[in-house]
Amino acid sequence: MAVAPFAVPGRNTTTVAIALGVRQPAQRERIVDDVQLLVKAFTREGVERESATQTIALNIPPPRRGSEFTRYDLLTRIDLKPGEYELRFSAHSAVLDKFGSVYAQVDVPDFAKAPLALSGVVLDATPGVPAAPVEALRDVVAVVPTSEREFARFDRVSAFARVYQGGKAALAPVTVAIRILDAQGAAPIEQTDTLGAGAFGRLRAADEKFALPLSRLTPGEYLFTIEASHGSTTARRDVRFRVK
Repeated sequence: MAVAPFAVPGRNTTTVAIALGVRQPAQRERIVDDVQLLVKAFTREGVERESATQTIALNIPPPRRGSEFTRYDLLTRIDLKPGEYELRFSAHSAVLDKFGSVYAQVDVPDFAKAPLALSGVVLDATPGVPAAPVEALRDVVAVVPTSEREFARFDRVSAFARVYQGGKAALAPVTVAIRILDAQGAAPIEQTDTLGAGAFGRLRAADEKFALPLSRLTPGEYLFTIEASHGSTTARRDVRFRVK
C-alpha cells in the first residue's frame, strides 16, 4: 500500500490519501466485483481513533499478457489529527469470497503549525494498474496515486508532493532538492528548484511534481528523496522504487 498525508483547507484534521494494491489469480475475462474495504487508525498505544468502511464497485480487465495475477488499486482516504498511527486495512472480494489484510505506519504532521512541512509523496504511473474509484482523491491530489513500486524503463512515472508553510510568519522562498539514489548510495539524478514565496498563495501551500527519468536508470533498487528547506528548517520524504 501507499499512504500519504495532505492538509485540507478549513479542517483541523489531515486527509491521508491511500492506494491499496490488491493481487488475485489472473482471470481470462473481464470481471465485475464488489470489494468491501475497512480502514482503522490506531495510536501507538493501541487506541482506535478513526475507522472508515466502503464498498467499491470494480470492473476489472484481464491482466497483461503473460501475467499470473490480476492487479488493481483501491483508492480511499481517512481523516486524522496530527500524530503517529498504525493503519489497518481489510478487504473482502464478493466474487472470490476471500479476505486480505495489511498494516502500515503513518506520521501525520501538524501542517497548520509547522513552519515548513511536506505532504507524503504519491507516485502516478502510465501505463498503470486499474484504480477505483478514480474520483476518490481528486480534491486532495492532482494525480491518481498508484501502489506500484516496480516499473519498466519505458513507463512514465511522476512523483507528486505538496510543500507547506504553516504558522503566521511571512511566506518565504523554499529550496526543493530532489535526488534519486541507487543501491550503492550514488546519486545519478539530482535537481534543485526554488519555490518563490508567491507560489504558496493564501493556502500557504505549493505543489512539486517531478518526472522520474526511468530510461536513464539501470535495473535495480532506488530511493527517491525530496527535501524542502528555508534557513535552518528542513522537511524530507523518501520513497523506494525498483526499475526492472
